[in-house]
Amino acid sequence: RLGHGGRKIDLLVMDCEGCEWGVLRQVMCSSNSQLINQLSVEFHFQKSLGLHDESHVRAAAEAVQCLEREGWGITAIEVSSAGRPDWHYTRGMAGVVHGAGFLAYVALRRLDFESGERTE
Repeated sequence: RLGHGGRKIDLLVMDCEGCEWGVLRQVMCSSNSQLINQLSVEFHFQKSLGLHDESHVRAAAEAVQCLEREGWGITAIEVSSAGRPDWHYTRGMAGVVHGAGFLAYVALRRLDFESGERTE
């Protein structure tokens, strides 16, 4: 609709209050991931913001697997407790979050396998 189809995106910024997991899964698990050079994402882990139940947690895990398969790496991460203290989390998330209102701001970019840039 906007005429951006097939164009390279140098930096995709996502702050969409919970939709990031679905968008990442849709884009990174497709050939469209090749059109993006860098990502900056505000990740939410709350039940009311995208991870409503265990099926949504599995979809988020699939998005992370696609990022890894496509050679993406974290270049910066900042955790915050800027969210509301009364947020509730889907079962299984307690081991991931660090307390009430947990958010993670993450920058990622595609790593260059040929230069040996990727670390295991």
